Amino acid sequence: MALSIRRSYAWAYLTILFLGYTLAGWILAAYGAPSFVWILTLVLTVHLAKAGPDAIALSITWVVSLLWGAAYLGIHPQDFQWATGYAWGMSLLSLWFLALLLVVQLAFASPFIPRYRDHEMQKAYFLVKLIWSGLGIGGLTYALGGLTWVG
Repeated sequence: MALSIRRSYAWAYLTILFLGYTLAGWILAAYGAPSFVWILTLVLTVHLAKAGPDAIALSITWVVSLLWGAAYLGIHPQDFQWATGYAWGMSLLSLWFLALLLVVQLAFASPFIPRYRDHEMQKAYFLVKLIWSGLGIGGLTYALGGLTWVG
């Protein structure tokens, strides 16, 4: 029963995962994330896709480090100035929540890929391609001027 439910909702789960990481790529680009942030994010997504729930702690540590650094350094999107500190703080809290959801969703995504069944490495490669495509499309969307901040 549980397997049939997973299979019937697999496309929705993976689409939401893709769209979430597309948004994450757009946000990284909007905040002007340096290359090392992109690279470490990509490396951690590979580890999370392969290790699954065992890699949640490391991924959450990365998310917290990024957002702590943004808060400490006062980093905000390149083309947007916050009217108040409260709005900026709430945006960082929202980003933290979104990132945690994406980490947990990716960690538990393997059972939603019925095509490969028992081939865990193929499932991981599929997830890595999906996530990297989403991050790349999100970054390109921002770079090309699509979905810019209102203002």
